[in-house]
Amino acid sequence: KHYLRLFNLDEEFHCIIFESCNKERLWSLISQISIDFNRTRVLKLLSNFNLENVILQHHKLVKAIIDKKPMDGEEVIENHLNKVDIDLNKLKLSYPLFFKNSDAI
Repeated sequence: KHYLRLFNLDEEFHCIIFESCNKERLWSLISQISIDFNRTRVLKLLSNFNLENVILQHHKLVKAIIDKKPMDGEEVIENHLNKVDIDLNKLKLSYPLFFKNSDAI
């Protein structure tokens, strides 16, 4: 069940980012409303779907923070978030029975 460990590490990574920006309450809110989205994230991890790219994006974000390059960080975050829709569509094609309809997440 390495995918659950990866999910928990990913959650911890995101939590640290939000805490570092003094946005703990925002992270708490996001966490509370992300149940369906988290199911999709676990499915991605379970199927090793695009895992290398996610890890690379996280590394790039940390580098942008360390190098104090907010524009680079913003670009990484934008790409990271845009990838969600692309990956979701691919997951729906690969696992159609896991989704109620084409709008589900």
